[in-house]
Amino acid sequence: MNSKVVYVLPAEAKSNQYYKNLLRIIDASGYGVAPFDDFIKVKSALKKKEQIFLLSWQEDSVAKSNVMFATRQFIYLVWVLTRIFYFKGKLVWIKHNYTPHKLATATFAAKYYYKMIRGLLQHFSVLKLAHSRAFCAQHSDFKFLPHPHYIVTSQVVKRDVDFFLFGKIMRYKNIPKLLSAWPSDVKLDISGLAEDQQLANEIDNEITERTLNVSFKNSFVDDIELNNKLTRTKFVICPNIEDSMIVSGVIIHALSSGCAVLARKSAFAKELYEQGFPVWQFTDEAEIPAMAKQISNELLSKNTVSYLEKYSDMQVQTSLRELFKSL
Repeated sequence: MNSKVVYVLPAEAKSNQYYKNLLRIIDASGYGVAPFDDFIKVKSALKKKEQIFLLSWQEDSVAKSNVMFATRQFIYLVWVLTRIFYFKGKLVWIKHNYTPHKLATATFAAKYYYKMIRGLLQHFSVLKLAHSRAFCAQHSDFKFLPHPHYIVTSQVVKRDVDFFLFGKIMRYKNIPKLLSAWPSDVKLDISGLAEDQQLANEIDNEITERTLNVSFKNSFVDDIELNNKLTRTKFVICPNIEDSMIVSGVIIHALSSGCAVLARKSAFAKELYEQGFPVWQFTDEAEIPAMAKQISNELLSKNTVSYLEKYSDMQVQTSLRELFKSL
């Protein structure tokens, strides 16, 4: 069993179950896991060279609307990469998004910082990973690592929630547009904290003005509550715009919970559908209700692939060990 330690940045990602699942896989694969700060705390004379460093979302982290915060994060990351380079570290980069979700509202300086950090990661990484086969096929320098499944301990009793939309309520998910086409007689549950009050107001206005049968819980939903809800859900709606994300954790979480998924047309949704997962794509929100009825019938007559079976922890661990073998 490998005794190497993988130093990770960020050390944790609050309210992000994906990150917990990733660290679980690394640990179960025989590698120790420690935050980057643990490496820094060791005296320079005692630091071991050629250690493994895994960075996620760091190029996205400089895309801020506040110049001071963006600059501070940029300087910190340049310092981090310099330390890794100085100690001959083996840098592993997991890329999650084509571009940061908030890049459009970031300052000019932040956009420059993003390009710089992305370029440095591209240049210095000895292993580049993504959770999409399609993305890796188009970008040959990236290697595919299956997206870890989500741990759902709640038992399925009855799937009495027809449609559910969850996660951070952000602009790129186009929720007001979704609601503008949503049928007034179809129940939809939305749970998640809105990124800004204006967006929350737009959602509330659509619900009120169109007298929709939609409940909007504008607050953080803890893991237990979310997983309980997912085990009761038939269809998860994922209206995310493709041009920002490579993969969707919402879709994987839904599949891990045994839900069917209705996602906006994207390369990732197509990739999952072609593998036999219960993922269907829409190009216009008005298509969703009719699609749901059709899918309900298809699910009764068609065997779909279980995400937990196809990408079990053991299978993801095997992939990670193979990818890390040369590090």
